[in-house]
Amino acid sequence: MALKEDKMATMLANQVEVPSPAAPAEGVMILTENLWKTYDMGSEQQVHALRGVNLRLERNEYVAIMGPSGSGKSTLMNLIGCLDTPSQGQYWLNGNQVSELDDDELAGAVRRATGADVEVIGGEEEAGLSFLGATTGLDRPAPFLVVDVGGGSTEFVIGNERAERAISTQMGSVRLTERHVAHDPPTDAERRAMEADIDEALAEAEGPIPVRDASTL
Repeated sequence: MALKEDKMATMLANQVEVPSPAAPAEGVMILTENLWKTYDMGSEQQVHALRGVNLRLERNEYVAIMGPSGSGKSTLMNLIGCLDTPSQGQYWLNGNQVSELDDDELAGAVRRATGADVEVIGGEEEAGLSFLGATTGLDRPAPFLVVDVGGGSTEFVIGNERAERAISTQMGSVRLTERHVAHDPPTDAERRAMEADIDEALAEAEGPIPVRDASTL
């Protein structure tokens, strides 16, 4: 009995209480601590889209999140835009710890912080916004063909002053590698599999989008 009591005392003594994260200082609009986003792909395979991101943005601060395709920019924007939840870590929006808010409280916090309601847009609407961003003020002949390659999807948009036709395909840099690549560098078979997916997406886009009519890509 004494041995069991000593063992229990040792176990209790070794327990460490993890302190709750401190709330951000006044004036901090966005604060993340050790933010992770992990996707389970099955067969014990995981993809870490974000690994321990720490971000602090003051009110009225203007920043740009930059990086190559597939680096996690959209994933991070989805998290700080409250469109997705992290796998690990903490996020405060305007002093509110997002994980502790219910749906109504979250919608109110976003509205107060941004002046806009939480909204999820579809692929074709996203394509139209991409078109305006890429072509506004562009001194090149129309029609324009905008190809917006993302991590999970790729949008094809054609138009003159505004987007006229658009399609969102399930082809993206992260999606392709998650689906086909298990080696670094990829094997010939893995590259051929990705090329086949790309050819299929291009053929899909050529149906509704007259890509060959474009004057500027």
